[in-house]
Parts: sequence; C-alpha cells; structure tokens
Amino acid sequence: MEILQCKKLSEVDKKFSGFIAGFVLGSEERATIVKKSGNYYKGIKSLEILTLITKNVCTEGKIAKFSEQILFKKYKKELEIYITIPIAELSAIWDNNIDSSLMRGIFIASILRNDTFPELLEKICNRINLFISSELKAKAESLIIIANLENHIKISDEKNLIIKNKYREIKKEKELLASENEKLKKEIRFIDSTLNKEKEVIIIKSAESSALDEIEFLKKKIEILQNKLFEKDELIKSFNESRNIVESFILPKMEECENCEKRNLCARRVLMIGGLNKFEVNYKKTVESLNGEFKYHDGKKTGNMDLKESIKWADTVLFSTDINSHYACLEAKKLCKKMKKDYFVMKNSGIASFNRTINEICSC
Repeated sequence: MEILQCKKLSEVDKKFSGFIAGFVLGSEERATIVKKSGNYYKGIKSLEILTLITKNVCTEGKIAKFSEQILFKKYKKELEIYITIPIAELSAIWDNNIDSSLMRGIFIASILRNDTFPELLEKICNRINLFISSELKAKAESLIIIANLENHIKISDEKNLIIKNKYREIKKEKELLASENEKLKKEIRFIDSTLNKEKEVIIIKSAESSALDEIEFLKKKIEILQNKLFEKDELIKSFNESRNIVESFILPKMEECENCEKRNLCARRVLMIGGLNKFEVNYKKTVESLNGEFKYHDGKKTGNMDLKESIKWADTVLFSTDINSHYACLEAKKLCKKMKKDYFVMKNSGIASFNRTINEICSC
C-alpha cells in the first residue's frame, strides 16, 4: 500500500482531531497552518489556535489541507513503513514499550490506514492519553516549584528594598543634619562677629544711659540664640544615636564573631576530594560538629564540570594524595588557585589525618 492510497484527514473519525492537533502537531506547525489557511493570526493565543485546528483538521477545509501537507512531509518515512506492513505486525510494534517519537508516527499511520481495527486504535489512544497526562503532571509540578521559588525571591527582594529605602532615608537625614549643622556654625560665627561689634559700640556709648538697655537686649538675644544652639545640639545627638543603631544593624558584628566559642568552622563549606568512600560519614561528622558544611568528591574523573562546581561551592578544599586520581589532584589544585580557594594537601586520607587538618583550619 502506497502513501497516496491512504485516507485523507477529512475521512478520519473526528474523535481523533484532538490527538492530531495537540499531540502530533507542534505549536509552530499549528501557527503556520492557521496563517496559511487565511485566518487572522496576529494576537491570537496558542489555546485559540489549538481549538481552531481541532475543530477543522478532520474536515474538507483549508486547515485540513495544510495539516495534511505538513504531516505527510514530517512523517514521510514512518508512513512508508507503517502503512505498508501488515496490521498485525503494526499492532505488535505498538505493544512494545516505544518512545514518544515512534508513538506519533504509528498513530498517524494507524488512523490513515483503511484496514486498522478499532481495538488497535483504542490501545493507541489510551497510551497517548497516559503519555499526555504524565507530561502535564510533570509540567504542573515544575510550575509549582517555579512559583514557590519566585515567591521566595519576591519576599527577599521586598525585604532588601525596605532595608535600602531605610538606609537612603537615614543617609538623606544625615545629609540634611550636616547641612543644618553647617548653617548653625555660620550663624554662630555671624553672632560672634555681631556681638564683638556691638560690644565695641557699647564701650563707646558706655557713658550713655541707653547702653544698659542695649546690653540687656543683647543678653536676651544671646540667650535665645543659645537656646536655639542647644536645640540643634540635641537634634545632632539624636541623629548620632539613630546612626549608631542603623550601623549596628547593617554592619556585621565582627568582634562578637571573633570571640564566639562556637566559631570553629562557622558557616564554612569544606570539600574533601579523594580518600576512602567508607570514611565519608566520619569526615562529615567531624566538620558538622564544628558548625561547618561538608561535601565529598571521590576524585574519579566524572567530568571537569562536576569537580569545578564542587570547588566553586566550597570555602576550603582538602584532597589526599594516597587514594585519589592523579588528574583530580592536579585539576583540584589548578581550580583552587584560579578561584582563590584555600586548599590543603593530605598525604594520608585516614580519619586521624583528616581531623588534624580540620583542627589546623579552625586555629587559623
């Protein structure tokens, strides 16, 4: 049986139109069919395109015509094979655990053959439904994970934005206070200059009775200015207290960290390359008891990226020379130097040697 002797899509049962549109045809192919068939394409959503093709793919219209052209071109080899072989042999091939690429070719060939029995079509549809369900489930799980990650990122970004805005406000307030302080200094210099001039005038007019009233007036003026100066000093004092609070919140408390009794490997990531696999649990127990994080790499040549990512993760790298690959030792040393990571070479991969090296790291 040749391909030209098979059914047209208009002769296929419409219950298969959804499988043809959603399972066999890709999103780009569906868009091309809608565009060629003369339908309005710009702004139309992918779900609307899928619905339009599903309704018309098994009819006599242009959508069926262009869908047929794409399918015969895309699955030419599959149609030449699966339309010409006996139907019993095609059913046997389907019963094997085939992948999704073969599923599409056999499905198209089966619905276009004139001799396909309903039992085979039912088996094919059931398998495709299971495949589509598993794909949708996997996509849904991925979307949930992505949504959770985006939510965490959003919360983190909001917190960072609040801190940044607070810091900007404090910085702006500091600048304003500094400007006010400078103005006050200028006013004080001006007042001092004015007082000196007025004192000279008072000395000259000391003989006049009005001098006493002038002095009293100046005293009151000085008192007012001193009160203003006191208020400004209190404002500067309040700002300094606020600044100290903010700086204690933003800047790390280094002195407390240095004197912490549990410091040891605090938040330090330790990578061990090589050594005996059975000691991995002991290595990990030692590091975690000192408040560190631990990761193990067996030193086997499983790919440069695997070793590179492990070293990139670590703060400190240890590798033994007794049980390790020559490649891993050289590559580890090279990557540590390139990434500026601390590394320690151990001649013995035993637990005692590992513990001694960890103690040396803690004392640094």
